[in-house]
Amino acid sequence: MRRLGVGYIPDIPLRHGVSSDNTILENMAALFQRDKMLIEWEKARELTVEIMKRYQVLARNEETPVKVLSGGNIMKVIVGRELEYSRSALVAYNPTRALDEVTAVTVRRVIKAKAINEKIGVLFASEDLDEVFQLSDTIYVMNSGRVYGPFNAETARREEIEHLMVM
Repeated sequence: MRRLGVGYIPDIPLRHGVSSDNTILENMAALFQRDKMLIEWEKARELTVEIMKRYQVLARNEETPVKVLSGGNIMKVIVGRELEYSRSALVAYNPTRALDEVTAVTVRRVIKAKAINEKIGVLFASEDLDEVFQLSDTIYVMNSGRVYGPFNAETARREEIEHLMVM
């Protein structure tokens, strides 16, 4: 999937999204190992610093171990890396979970821009109904093993979607 340019924001970020024993830089370096055996460390460092600034990762520097970051900053590292990585598709589960509102807005804008401008496919699951309506063209609701939909995001009634989510 990585070779195909698919980004992935996992449902359990600490288990499936980062190596907490490694630094922010080392976690980002996976982007530079696409088709090569060697990591281009200078490019990795430049991109890491850029992502840290863009998503306001609060850390001393790119050499900071991920395990000392807060949950929100770990999520910023994962989201920044995966949004940068996704070239053909993005699969995201609660992509703004644990993020401050400013960063969450930035993430939503980047996801929408990548879908529109870069024509990548985005499949995301979210418990945040506002986020669902902001980012979706088509909505499906999964609840208790059943799937409801499709619903056109522009014409779907919020109350109906809410009802299906909690029934």
